[in-house]
Amino acid sequence: MPNPIGTIIHVVFYFDIHLISDLQVVSVDQGGTLTIWMIDTGQKVKHFATHGNAEVTALAQDMTETRIYTGSTDGTVKVSCLNTSLATSISCVDN
Repeated sequence: MPNPIGTIIHVVFYFDIHLISDLQVVSVDQGGTLTIWMIDTGQKVKHFATHGNAEVTALAQDMTETRIYTGSTDGTVKVSCLNTSLATSISCVDN
């Protein structure tokens, strides 16, 4: 079945969604998939696999609107660059 215009579809429960510009939103699901969508068409623009099998528990955007931060149950924070689709991992686990 085709995706109706403006409908955002995830295959697992989505955790959060944020407006990142006048034309785009970013969503993240519990499986750690971060997706950028066009608001007017529902088209996927970018797709990130951020945390593997760990459940995502936090989503934030920086003030420059160029990075998305996600936190998960594996004790990491991932920084995803919206301009390049690159992600960096920051470990938050005590050793």
